[in-house]
Amino acid sequence: MIFQRRPSTRSVCILAVASAGLMTAACSNGGQMEAAVGEGEDWSTNKATMIVAASPGGGSDLMARTVAQGIEEIDENITITVENHPGGSTAVGYSHLLSKTGNPEFLVGAETTLSALPLAIDTAYRWDDFTPIAQIAEDALIVAVLANSDYESLDDLAETAREGEKLRAGIVAAVGPDSVLLDLLSKDQGVEYEPVVFEAADESNAALLAGNIDFLINNPGESKAYVESEDMRFLATFTEERLEDEMFTDLPTAIEQGVDVEFAQWRGVLAAGDIPEESAAYWQEQISAWTEQDSYTEYITKNDLVPILRTGSEFEDYLTEYEGVLSESISKD
Repeated sequence: MIFQRRPSTRSVCILAVASAGLMTAACSNGGQMEAAVGEGEDWSTNKATMIVAASPGGGSDLMARTVAQGIEEIDENITITVENHPGGSTAVGYSHLLSKTGNPEFLVGAETTLSALPLAIDTAYRWDDFTPIAQIAEDALIVAVLANSDYESLDDLAETAREGEKLRAGIVAAVGPDSVLLDLLSKDQGVEYEPVVFEAADESNAALLAGNIDFLINNPGESKAYVESEDMRFLATFTEERLEDEMFTDLPTAIEQGVDVEFAQWRGVLAAGDIPEESAAYWQEQISAWTEQDSYTEYITKNDLVPILRTGSEFEDYLTEYEGVLSESISKD
């Protein structure tokens, strides 16, 4: 969820950058599963598709592929194909899932952008057009700079901006967790940063390494390798407490640096809308079983996530509450 201590920083003005053509995707029910599900019967399938609303290489792509492998680990009879549908700040991917309404063989690896984007621009969907299956984690956000950068803290960034230099901030998606955090950070510090939007974290990492942006916002796991190779440094995490990974022991939180903002994004899986209850129950059971496996623990630990499992109606209630919090900050232009 979003945690913020001062009401004065609640208002967030989102830069909504998306092509109008991407917002009106067709919503046909083509390609629905031919076999009917008998009432009261157990449901399963031997094939399915996991959609990723982002390019390969980022946190969403990693999560989707990891969950797909996890489900295959639990049910050896199923094969899940992962498809990347980037574009429109994730609108393309979610619109593709919308076109599969009623088909239980389509899932999406989702995160906070699904909650945020429809609040900022006119999309063809909202999160409740889909079937919430399971939240599997919450993900921290960090600010990273080049290892040889002169910036040692968030205050260093703010001071440079106050001196009139427009610092370029790399974010993934025009409306999503990165952009929300950038606005919260800007308002708390009383400065403006120039957002540079990418489709995936590997693109923002490459831009920072090339010197095309001054800092970036993403998840710890998405830039961790570059910190280990001493090409980048993390300046802050926006969690309530410091991250537990030993490499982050000395990484202060934003609160410790006097920046009054805490923020985390959710990660989870949704299915196409209007699918049979048996189908939703099957997906919930497979993912729940996977969260008890070593591969889930490894995924959580390696990517510095907070392990959380919410399924079905509990996940739906969480998304309703989350949307309510975001709506206080995000508004359509």
